[in-house]
Amino acid sequence: LAFLAQADFNDAVQQLARFQDLQTGAFQTNFNSAPTLEATTDALFLSSLYGLKSKINSFKAEEYLQSLRTKENGYSSSAGGVATLEATFNAVVSYVHLGEEVPQSSAVVDFVLSLVDASNMFSNNAGGRGNIKSTYQAIATLRALDSIESLPSSVSTSLINTLSAANNGKYFDFTNVPAIKSNFYGVYIWETLNEDVLEGEENVNFILSQQSASGGFFADAQQTTVSYESSALALATLSIIGDYSSVSPTSRVNAAALAGYCKNVPVDLSETAFAHKAVAHTSVFSDNFKFVVEYGGADTRGNLVLQGTQLRPEIVVRSFNGPSHSNLVVNVKYTAPGEQPRSVRMAWDDDNQKYVAPQGIDTSNKLGKIEFEYDMNLLVFGIGSTRFVQKAEKNIGHRVSVIPTATHRITGASIKEGEVVSANTDFEFDVKLANKTHSSIKSGNFALAFTVMDSSYATIHRESVDAATNTEAFQFSYSLEKLDVPAGEFSFLFAVTGDDGKHFANEIVVYTVSVPMIASDVQLNNQEFTLGSDFSASIVAATYPELREVLPLVEPSVPSSYTRNFFLDISSSSGVVIHSLLGQFSNGRYHFETNIPASYGSLGSFVISFRYETAKGEQFELDNFANGEISEEALTFSVNAKLVAEVLSKPESTKFFYGNDIAYQFRVVDELTGSPVSLGQSGGVFLNLNHFDSAKGKSFVSTKLPATQEGDDLVINWKVNPNAASGKGSLVLVAEGPGGDEVPLLVNGKQFTTDIDIGGEIKEDVQMFSTDDFYSSQTAFIVQFELSCNDVLLRDVKLRAVILYEGEEIGSAPVGVSGDKYLASWNKLHIEAESGTYTVLFYREADQQRAADNEEWRQKQLRDKQREAELTGEAFDEAKFLASLDSVQVEPLFSVTIPHRQVSRGGLPFGTEWLIFIPTLIGFFFFDRIKGQYRKGIRK
Repeated sequence: LAFLAQADFNDAVQQLARFQDLQTGAFQTNFNSAPTLEATTDALFLSSLYGLKSKINSFKAEEYLQSLRTKENGYSSSAGGVATLEATFNAVVSYVHLGEEVPQSSAVVDFVLSLVDASNMFSNNAGGRGNIKSTYQAIATLRALDSIESLPSSVSTSLINTLSAANNGKYFDFTNVPAIKSNFYGVYIWETLNEDVLEGEENVNFILSQQSASGGFFADAQQTTVSYESSALALATLSIIGDYSSVSPTSRVNAAALAGYCKNVPVDLSETAFAHKAVAHTSVFSDNFKFVVEYGGADTRGNLVLQGTQLRPEIVVRSFNGPSHSNLVVNVKYTAPGEQPRSVRMAWDDDNQKYVAPQGIDTSNKLGKIEFEYDMNLLVFGIGSTRFVQKAEKNIGHRVSVIPTATHRITGASIKEGEVVSANTDFEFDVKLANKTHSSIKSGNFALAFTVMDSSYATIHRESVDAATNTEAFQFSYSLEKLDVPAGEFSFLFAVTGDDGKHFANEIVVYTVSVPMIASDVQLNNQEFTLGSDFSASIVAATYPELREVLPLVEPSVPSSYTRNFFLDISSSSGVVIHSLLGQFSNGRYHFETNIPASYGSLGSFVISFRYETAKGEQFELDNFANGEISEEALTFSVNAKLVAEVLSKPESTKFFYGNDIAYQFRVVDELTGSPVSLGQSGGVFLNLNHFDSAKGKSFVSTKLPATQEGDDLVINWKVNPNAASGKGSLVLVAEGPGGDEVPLLVNGKQFTTDIDIGGEIKEDVQMFSTDDFYSSQTAFIVQFELSCNDVLLRDVKLRAVILYEGEEIGSAPVGVSGDKYLASWNKLHIEAESGTYTVLFYREADQQRAADNEEWRQKQLRDKQREAELTGEAFDEAKFLASLDSVQVEPLFSVTIPHRQVSRGGLPFGTEWLIFIPTLIGFFFFDRIKGQYRKGIRK
C-alpha cells in the first residue's frame, strides 16, 4: 500500500528523538508544545512498537518518570503535583514500553486500589467520584503490573453487574461517553474479569458499521465525528473479541480505506500514536517493516548454495529505515530434503543487530531444497501479540563446470560458444562437479542429466548418468546432423538431479541456429467467409537450409511443459495486425482455428502470415512455401457481408448551429446471415460530414463521427462544434473495415445521405498575456479563450495556433483544451522576444491536415513530372506545373493580436555590474598615477 511511503504517516516516528526534551527527558506532542506525561507515553509506545529505543534517550525518560512519583506511591502529571489515576496509568504503561520494572510496584497497586469509591468504581483521585474511564485505567494498570488478582472479589462482582447493565444488546453504552470509547472500556474490563466477551458478534457488527467512507471510524453512534482515537479504539476492541472468535473480526475491516485515512495523520505524537495503533491491528501493519534474511556469509548468497556450506539463519527486522527491532521473539523452522522439520529459537545478537540461530546447518550430506519459515512475535502493551512470517528457501547442490567443444565435421572448423552452428556439427562436453570440500565429484546419490533443447526449450535429446555407480569423469557428446530445428538458441543443459528429477544444480551452454523458416503445405478451409463462420488453417512448419531442402521440424523426444509457439497473424489490407492465433500441434501439423465475429472489424480483405516465437520472445517470420519454392504472393482471404441499415431516429431539421445536440439511431443487419453487426476493436460505422469545394470541383470531409453501440442499435450523438466547417454540406453514413476500407452500407437500397446547413456566429472571449518581468527566466506569451455560439460554450474543438511577428510566420503551437477553456502558449528568451505586434491565427486541425495532404500530393506529382522530364529531356517549368495543380487554401477560424514590449532591465542603458566595475577601474588608474608621482618625486 502506497500509504506507507507517505511522509505524514511516518514522519513523527522517524523523528521521534526530536520530540524529546533533552533537559527533562519528557516528550512533547508537537514542536510548539510543552513536554507532557501523555506525550511521553505515546512516544514510548511508538518506540516499543517499532524498536526505536536506541534512537531516544531512554535513561532520561526513565529519570523523568521517577520525578513524577508521589509520596502516595502514585504518579502525578508534573513533578511535585498530586497523584492521579490517569497519571499513574500513563507512567506504568511508559515503564512497560521501556521494558523496565516499575519501582516498588506493589505500592503502586495499593495506591490504585485505594481509589475505589462507594459504587465500586474507580475515581481519578482520592475522594473523587468513580467513572468508567478511570475504572478502565485502573484495570489496565493492574494488568500491566500483573496484579489483576489483587482486585477484591466484591469490586469484580460489582463491576460485572455494572457492565451487564450498560450492555444494550449491541455494545456497552455509558452515559456521556462516545459510543466507540464507551464500548472499548466495557469490552476491555469485561474480558479482563471474565476471560470471555459478551454479545461478540453483535458487538463486531456495530463496530464495523461505524467505519466511514474515509476509512476512519465514527466516535459516536450518531456518526458525526471521525477521529484517529476512535479508529484505534475500534480496532483494539475488534482485536480483543477476535481472541474468542474462529475468524478475526479485524479481517472484516476495510484495511485499505483505513490505511488511506491514517496516511493523513498530522505530525503530532498523540494523533500519530492513535493512527499507528489502528494500523497495528490490521494485515497491512507488516508493510511498515523490512525483513532481511541472511545465512552467515558471502558464499550463502544466491539461491544455489554449494553442498558442504554451513547455513546459519539470520534475520534483520527494520521499520522506517530505523535500527533493527530487538524486541521480537523469533523462531525459525527449516525442512531439509528427506528430513522432518526442525524449529529453533533465534537469539538477539546485540553486536551485529540481528537475530541469529544458535548453530549452523551442516549441508555436507544434503542435496535439494531447504525451506525456511521465520516466525516473529511482537508483544506491545495495548496491541497484544502481532505475528510476522517470512518464508525463504535455499537449493543445496554442486558447482557444475562445462568445457564445450564444437567442430564442423566436414571443414574441421572450431565453433565457439554462442556462435552459429550448422548441419554436421559434432559437440563434446567435459563436465566437472564440485562442492565446498571436493573439487571433482564423480559419484553420489544423484544423477547427471544431459539435455539438448531448441529455442523453444523443447527437448530433442536427453540422456542421464547415474552417479551412484559412476567412477569415471563425466563426458557427453551430440551430433547435429541436419538443421531440422527452429531458428534461435540451441542449448545444452547439464543438471544434477534427484530421484524425482528435480534439479539440484545446473549449467547451460548455448549456441545459435540461423536458418530460414517456412510454412509449407498451407491449407485454408476457405478463401471467402461470412460473418459468424469458422476459419481454420494448418501448416507444416519447416526449415529451408540454404534454400535447397525442406526439412520439417524434428519432434521433441521427451514431453515437457515447453511447446513450440507458432502464430497465424491476420492483417488488414493496410498492414495492421488485427488478430493472432496460436497454433496447436497435431499429427505433424500446426492448426489454427477461430470463429469470425459478427463485427465491422471482421469485414474486408485480409492477409495471412505465420511466425515463430522462441521461449525468450524472439520473433521469426515464416515464408510461404508453395509449388516447390518460396512464394512472393500474399495469402489472402475475405469476409463478405451485405449491410442494410434502418434509420430509427434522426433530427427533424437539417439546419444546425454550432452548439446544437443532434442524434441519429440506426440498426444494421447483414442480409447474408440475417444477424446484427456489432462494433469490434476496429472498423465501425461513421457519419461523415462532406463539403463540396466548387472552386476545385471536389469534396472533402471536415468531420467524421463514430457510432457507439446500444444493444443491437448504433447511436451517433454529435454536439456540433467548429471542427465541422460552416455552410452547406452532406452527412453520409459509411461502414469501414479494420483497414479503413469502405464497406457498402445501404438504406432503402442506396447510400444514406442528408443535406444539411451549418451556421451560427462563433464568438471568442479572449484573454492575452506576455511577460514584462525581467527576472523571469523567459518571456511567455499566453492566449486563453472560450468559444461560444448562441450563448452555448463550444467544447472539444481541435485547433492549432500559427504565430506571426510583424506579419511573418515564426512558429506554431498546439492548443490545449480543459473543459470549456482553450489555451495556447509559447516561450522565448527575453532577447529574442522583440517589441512589436504578434498575431496568432487559430486554424481547425482538419483544415490544416487537408492542406498538408494536398501539398504532399502536389509535391509527389512534381517529383513524378521531374523524373519524366529527365528521362525524355523535355523542358520543364516547375512553377507553371505547380500552378496547374489544385491547391487548398484554408482560412483561420479567428485571430488575435498581442502588442508586446521587449523585456529589459529598466532605467539604465547598461548592466548594473558596470556600476561596480567602472568606479573600480577609475580608482585603480587614479591611485596608480599618485604612486607614480611619489616615485618621481613630484609628490611628497
